[in-house]
Amino acid sequence: MTCAKCAAMAAEVEALRAELEAHSDQPEMERMLRWRRVFDIGGNGAVLVLMELAQQPDRVLSRHQLARASRFAPGARPKPSDLKAKLGDVQVCHLRGRLRQAAVDGRLPDLFAAHDGGIQSHRGVGYSMTEEAALAVRLLAGEVVG
Repeated sequence: MTCAKCAAMAAEVEALRAELEAHSDQPEMERMLRWRRVFDIGGNGAVLVLMELAQQPDRVLSRHQLARASRFAPGARPKPSDLKAKLGDVQVCHLRGRLRQAAVDGRLPDLFAAHDGGIQSHRGVGYSMTEEAALAVRLLAGEVVG
C-alpha cells in the first residue's frame, strides 16, 4: 500500500520517462549525440552552439542567439542576462579547445590549430565560423553537405 503522494510521484516519473523515450528516437537528438561523441563535448549547450555556428557559416551570431541556440533563451531559466551572455563565451572557449585538439589529432584541417580554433570573435557583436571551417566541422560530424 502506497500513499497518494508516492503514487502521484511515481506516475509523474513514469510520464517523464515516457516523454524522454519519445524524444530520444528523434533524428535531431541522434544528430546532437553524434556531434557530442565526435567532438568529445560533455554538455548539450556547447554542442548546440557548435551546430548553430556550423549551420550558419560567415554569419555573425550574437551572444543572445548563441544562448537561444543552446536552449538557454531568456525566460528558460532564472539567470541574470549577463550570466547567460557569459555562458556563451565559456561555451565558445571550450569549443575552441575541442576543435584545436581535433586539428592536432589530424581530424580537422590546420586552420583549427590557430588561437581562435576556427571560431572568430567579433568584439561587441558575437562569433562566427568561416564557410571552410563550417564545412570541415560538418563533414567530421558525418553530415552530408550538398
